[in-house]
Amino acid sequence: MITPDSYVGVQGSLVMKRFVMFTAMLMAAVLPMELLAQTADYNKVIAQAKADLAAGHNAEALAGSQKAIEIDPSRWEAYLVAGGALENQKQFDLAVPNYSRALERAPEAKKSGVRDLIEHCKKLSATSNPLVSANPSVATVLQGFVRDSERRPVPGAPVSLDGKEGTLTARTDQTGAYRFYASEVRPGTYSLSVKMNGSFGFANVSPFVLGQNESRAIDIILDPGKSSVQGFVRDSEHRPVPSAPVCLQAAEDGGQLIVHTDSAGAYLFSAVRPGVYSMRVCINMQYGFGTVLPFALGQNESRAIDITLDSVK
Repeated sequence: MITPDSYVGVQGSLVMKRFVMFTAMLMAAVLPMELLAQTADYNKVIAQAKADLAAGHNAEALAGSQKAIEIDPSRWEAYLVAGGALENQKQFDLAVPNYSRALERAPEAKKSGVRDLIEHCKKLSATSNPLVSANPSVATVLQGFVRDSERRPVPGAPVSLDGKEGTLTARTDQTGAYRFYASEVRPGTYSLSVKMNGSFGFANVSPFVLGQNESRAIDIILDPGKSSVQGFVRDSEHRPVPSAPVCLQAAEDGGQLIVHTDSAGAYLFSAVRPGVYSMRVCINMQYGFGTVLPFALGQNESRAIDITLDSVK
């Protein structure tokens, strides 16, 4: 027998089931729309990149392929276009890893053709650079691209290769590419790291083994720091100091970030990687200066530090 209370319970259960079904249907409708929009954007960009490549506009084709990768890094066509543009520019050591990424993502029916492109590009690389043919020590053994969390290339990023014999450092070029050469690297176990402040972040690649005569391509995606430092800058009378330059300096590598206080004397450093930092403010004779002793900033930590300037006497 259904009592009033049990009836309400049954009705409530039915309402909840209908709500869940409605929500699921709504999400099922929204997600395909988003995917369709993403696919349409990708197709438009990659079509233009292909047209630029066919017309010999390699710089434009490369830029278009990078934009397509930002939209959808899981598809293969953009890497193929990037490889073609770089090959046309005779940047064979950068073309090969792009072709390799296209091969990883390509449908089975296309893989054979991409493999042929890779082999052809390797042969061009060897014949176009007699130094590489005659002396394998100048060949690239480790290369790849550094990109931020939005899959955009990061130029000027310091890439550290750590092994038992020490640390090698290379900086990325304007396309975000880095290279280590056989003359520098011996077979062994290595790890890669990139550490940048600001909006780019940092990354660590797990240890890997580089074998004899092995060439490897490793892309690095930076993880933006989620820690922050904020506070107020005030003069010796505890009045806010606007437009004061606040410097945050990393103890590890000396890297610096500088922000200016707003009209209320407030400052904010966001997207900072964990580490040990010191701070200073040096403004002018009217307000004075201030320093903050080294402090440790943890992962995902938000630290509030107010700075009172010492007056200049």
